[in-house]
Amino acid sequence: RVLSISRASGRQCVPPGHDKRQNGQPNRISTTRFTLATWLPKSLFVQFQRAANIYFLFISAIVLLDFSPIMWSSTVLPFCGVLLWTALKDMYEDMRRRRDDDAENLRHCFRWDFTRKQFTTAKWCDVLCGDILLGLQDEPFPADALVLYANRGQAYISTVNLDGETNLKERRAADALSAITDTLTQGSNVRSLTSGKDEAVAHELVQALAAQAAEMVLEQGLEAKLAAPKAGLVDMDGSLSLKTPTNAASKALSEHKVAMPCPLNYEHFVPRGCVLRNIPYVVSMAAYVGPDTKTRLNCAQTRAKISNMQHYLNRGVQGLVITLCLFNIYAAIWAEIEGVENPEKWPTSWPAPATRFIVYFIILYQIVPISLYVLFEIIKLLLGMQVNKDPQMVDPRTGRAALARTADLVEEMGQVNFVFSDKTGTLTENEMILARCCIHGHDLGDFRPQFPSTTTKAEVGSKQQERIKQILSSPDCNLHAEVRWFFLCMATCHNAQVEPALDPSARPHFSGTSPDEVAFLESASSVGVTFTSR
Repeated sequence: RVLSISRASGRQCVPPGHDKRQNGQPNRISTTRFTLATWLPKSLFVQFQRAANIYFLFISAIVLLDFSPIMWSSTVLPFCGVLLWTALKDMYEDMRRRRDDDAENLRHCFRWDFTRKQFTTAKWCDVLCGDILLGLQDEPFPADALVLYANRGQAYISTVNLDGETNLKERRAADALSAITDTLTQGSNVRSLTSGKDEAVAHELVQALAAQAAEMVLEQGLEAKLAAPKAGLVDMDGSLSLKTPTNAASKALSEHKVAMPCPLNYEHFVPRGCVLRNIPYVVSMAAYVGPDTKTRLNCAQTRAKISNMQHYLNRGVQGLVITLCLFNIYAAIWAEIEGVENPEKWPTSWPAPATRFIVYFIILYQIVPISLYVLFEIIKLLLGMQVNKDPQMVDPRTGRAALARTADLVEEMGQVNFVFSDKTGTLTENEMILARCCIHGHDLGDFRPQFPSTTTKAEVGSKQQERIKQILSSPDCNLHAEVRWFFLCMATCHNAQVEPALDPSARPHFSGTSPDEVAFLESASSVGVTFTSR
């Protein structure tokens, strides 16, 4: 596809059919299993994958025969009740999925209004390919977007919702866009510009700064040629060119030796659902929306889930039915041998052994009790509700409780024996604090706090910090050169960014893709070796 944005023609997408998908809302997502028309057929199809339901369907058919020894209502009505209960349970769970979908589709983001020439709020479902978006710190992106401008040149995103990785990923604008936006003089330290201001005022200031970047890109007439959407998180490529570059932009491209068209790769894109971290804002362009985004391409179609217990129940029912059939065959043969007379209402056109087999089957069918499945479905639904209300499963920081999206697998939770993880960062908070360091054969002690619950990072290892400060301030000390070189390497060998603090006595704010680098920088700064600028 080809996306182009400019001040004269606005937004254009080729082919234009992308904007007409899903009734003009191509960024709408849906994880539901049913529609109103397919709810009952699909639910019944799944239910009849259970051996017990096929068994009860057979029983419901044969009790309708004239020679049935029991009333048909005693079997058919309970069976229909079980099917209806399960279908209503499926509809209830699907309604919750629809509610979750609406909560995401109706979220708001900031989109560039080409008429008003400013960022305005828009729903996620209304985002189109080629829209210019403003992403704010700690907010998720509504679509797979191409980075146009990142404050201070680099953007850090959290993809924990996509791949489980807690390390931040670094993203940046393409070389051509970085070259032309280097001329922006809009205050590299946005934190200092917004500090101490009212939240609404600070928000307006950020929008104004982002609007300058958007106007500069629009002035150059950007055109991006993108490859077809792929499921791999790093499979994103294309090319970018400027159709109407200004003299200043052409000069900047020449100085930076940027050739046209400028290649694009995954480092220039941010996937939908990832969260912006550590920088105030990013200006981007929606490249892939809705079903074409990475999250949807890697998400399997919602389908009914069958638990291991259900598989075991199916085998048990099959065994009981085989046993019942063998017993009925034996009883029918023995009745013929004994010469038992047939009742008058039995059909004469049927073989007597076959009729006896069916009658015995109807009499003994309760060897597989239908009440067991009624209680089974009710208990699963109640257990799913109990999971949602369990106070021990509430995150103390966010206050969010567990959410059982389906009750079909609730019994599986008690059967988990192993949890496999590629590394500890997937299961932990991944917060790093310098513990110890050994310099020239000397252990300088433990830097960690003795009481983590009551000690802040600023108080970590205060005794060791004072000791190191004394060594650094005493050139005659034997360890002075080695300690100075050690912490100088920690403060310089990294890819992190720094924003100076407003208070000269306070430490600067460090941000990077890895918490290890931030921990090293904070530790070096605590002893007086501070990274100030890049």
